[in-house]
Amino acid sequence: MKSDRFDEPNTAEKLRGLPWSVAMGAANSVFAQWTLLGWVFVLFLSELGLSKTQIGLLLSIFPLSGVLAPFIGPSAARFGYKRTFLVFFGLRK
Repeated sequence: MKSDRFDEPNTAEKLRGLPWSVAMGAANSVFAQWTLLGWVFVLFLSELGLSKTQIGLLLSIFPLSGVLAPFIGPSAARFGYKRTFLVFFGLRK
């Protein structure tokens, strides 16, 4: 009888996927630095007509999420990552 769940990857499969994971993390870091965390994002928000106060509040969300992560992480592990993702994604809308 087949199970609907996938088996955990073994160590060799994890090591085979590691370079792709590192490359994706590096590409994501470059993208975030150029778009959300860099000066280009500030100019984009300014072009949208946001005031300096609004831009500052928007840019302060990123460090705030880092401060909240140690408190939300254990709860996410307890409730399940998929359920936590769906809750926060729903709150975003």
